[in-house]
Amino acid sequence: MKIKCNGFTLIEILIVLAIICLLASCAIHIYINVRDTAHRNKCVLNLKTMERAKVDWANETKTNALREPYLHEFIGEKRYIREIPACDSGGYYFLGKVGKKPTCTIPGHTI
Repeated sequence: MKIKCNGFTLIEILIVLAIICLLASCAIHIYINVRDTAHRNKCVLNLKTMERAKVDWANETKTNALREPYLHEFIGEKRYIREIPACDSGGYYFLGKVGKKPTCTIPGHTI
């Protein structure tokens, strides 16, 4: 007697599962790269905004290039930047002196 089975074998199910895992790992890798690039781009935009605000502040207050501004001097409701920007990757910003560009503690986040 021959028994007829309508269904999938264990090997077929394992192959399909392996393909799904492979595709998921590729998608996760791409997602992480896109997220890191977006964080870096936003950080660079924040650095450029702080640089512009620092230059505007220095021009209006006629400050020399050797002075480092304090945050309360140009960040506030009616100042050059409304609120302190934050790095999405968890880095910290350093303003630096007027003639130098601001920096982030995360490598690769530079102007």
